Amino acid sequence: MYNLRIKSQIKVAMTSSRFNWIKDRTWLWIALVIVLSVDFMAGFSWMVQNPQASSWDEAGYMNQVNSDTYIFKWVSKLDYLRSFLHVDPSRPPAYRMLAAPFSLAMGLLSPTTLRSISLACFGVTLLLVFFSTSQVADFIAGAFSIVILGLSPAVLFTITTFGTEYPSYLAV
Repeated sequence: MYNLRIKSQIKVAMTSSRFNWIKDRTWLWIALVIVLSVDFMAGFSWMVQNPQASSWDEAGYMNQVNSDTYIFKWVSKLDYLRSFLHVDPSRPPAYRMLAAPFSLAMGLLSPTTLRSISLACFGVTLLLVFFSTSQVADFIAGAFSIVILGLSPAVLFTITTFGTEYPSYLAV
């Protein structure tokens, strides 16, 4: 009895005019657009200001993608497929497979293009996180999860560099 009275009072309080901003989702969309645009602008700004590979690892990953393109175009298609199994077996080949359609269509890729692929995969990851969280909880939780994930400095650094991390975000 007591529990029902409290629930009805909360329901009346939530339907009052003070809490109408919770029902209106436009402020959430505006916040999401602002957060994501700041996130992606920071990523693209860093990519443009640092056109070369930022570390030894990133240079190795970029060279591997470009050598895969060379193998496909000049050696043989079968050797290209074999290279995913036998060349660099200690790392998962997903970073090479996701970049393969772009490298085969455009030829040798610059670091900025490869980093843009990483950033685009992060955008898809954010959409998947938003939709899955919205299905489990609600719209506000989905928006909050995107804000937390999108503004994490550790995540932003790994998606603005080309490496093995960006396909992992899609997999999780």
